Amino acid sequence: MPKDGDLSTNLEAPRVAVAGMQRGMSATAHLVALAIVACVVEGAGRKWLAGNGGLWSDALFYFSKDFLLALSVMVSTPFRTRPSRQLAGLWNALAATAVVIVAMGAWNLDGSPVLGAVLSVRSMVFLPALALALSRRLRSYRDIELILWTVGVLAVVNAVTGTLQYYLPGEHFVNKQVTGGNAIESVGRIRAHGTFSYITGMADMAVMGSWAGCVLLLKKPIPKFAYPFTVAALICPLAALSRSGLVFSLGLLASVLVFSKGGFRAAVPLAGLCIALGLFLSTREENWARESHIVNGIMKRHKESDSFAERAEGIWSDISSATVDNPLGTGLGAGQIAGRIDLEGGVRELRTFESEPGRIIYEIGMLGWSAVLFFRLWILGVLWKSSMRTADSSDWFANIRKASMVALAMFFAMNTAFDHVASFLAWIVAATALATIEIEWRQRITRCVHTGDDKSESRFSIARGRLELADRA
Repeated sequence: MPKDGDLSTNLEAPRVAVAGMQRGMSATAHLVALAIVACVVEGAGRKWLAGNGGLWSDALFYFSKDFLLALSVMVSTPFRTRPSRQLAGLWNALAATAVVIVAMGAWNLDGSPVLGAVLSVRSMVFLPALALALSRRLRSYRDIELILWTVGVLAVVNAVTGTLQYYLPGEHFVNKQVTGGNAIESVGRIRAHGTFSYITGMADMAVMGSWAGCVLLLKKPIPKFAYPFTVAALICPLAALSRSGLVFSLGLLASVLVFSKGGFRAAVPLAGLCIALGLFLSTREENWARESHIVNGIMKRHKESDSFAERAEGIWSDISSATVDNPLGTGLGAGQIAGRIDLEGGVRELRTFESEPGRIIYEIGMLGWSAVLFFRLWILGVLWKSSMRTADSSDWFANIRKASMVALAMFFAMNTAFDHVASFLAWIVAATALATIEIEWRQRITRCVHTGDDKSESRFSIARGRLELADRA
């Protein structure tokens, strides 16, 4: 774990710090880290411990991460200063989005399955609201570091577990499936699912781990575990044979490291480490041409599967079909798997569109999808504008926002509304990035209070009064 002394010297902290910001990790940060662990190992508990425990057991594992995240918000109060303008604007945008979603759900109330509606509200309203609230409760650099290190360690765990699953036979215990049946095979190997319930969790872990690794690689000096964390994140999609996970992870690393200050000094050793690891693994495989190695397996699958252009055409086809067939939607939650399960004969059958945009339109119509898209673009715009370093920003905080913006765009391009792992991890990324804005906002207010800047009197008068009352208390 990072040392206490790293904070003041490595992260370029502004000279005036809010009281209490450097005292250590908060209870909120520890609960957020625990919630991330619960999200990642939830599938392992269902597969290897609970087995077929029924609806209540599945619900306990499923919602445990949400409960812990909500608890992390409730255990502490935000600072007494008003929120930044960016966060206030996001609250207004989320409120407007929630009104539209609820209105469209009420319009098609008869077609809204209860469980599916709960899951849709969770991913499109509840988790974003928790992320905005959490951003005012992560109070220090060390809180952010704890989240990054937790994600990095979990990426290593899934890289090791996924590699074992990839090479072990489908009937082995580690390849046990949540829904029963045989493990999914491709190109003669098992598609690893790690500690998750489904394969898509490994793609989500790849993006999340790459985000954490990328942010750590942009620190000064670079932590020694940043490279293993990043390589582990890239191994996850290789073991799962997930092309989207690999492409998005590499895209995140390349786009952020290349266009960030100090990124090249981290990118060159990372590229060398990946090449050396790939050559080492390839030489250990004697039957390269006949068997699927973890390095070349994903290339073999790419040749046998649909192309990215065909996937893009499928997404556009879903949007067009859903808009024509269901312009006002059919019911909130109807696009969730839990909302469209045919239980006759114990068969689970998804009877709706495959892509996220088509399924959102199928649920709440074009107006609802536009509202969701509006809020997502708003938060990306906030992070883009705030990633430009100012006199009150540290390089590392600006880079966190830049990496988070790209990671969120990757999650939104995948499936955030209907993938319970992606929906959770994406808003953890958002909360972390917004927390850097709030920390710097509090530093600016404190600086004005201490310097008595007359030009800023009208702008910070309310916040300054609250800080003075807090100091007296």
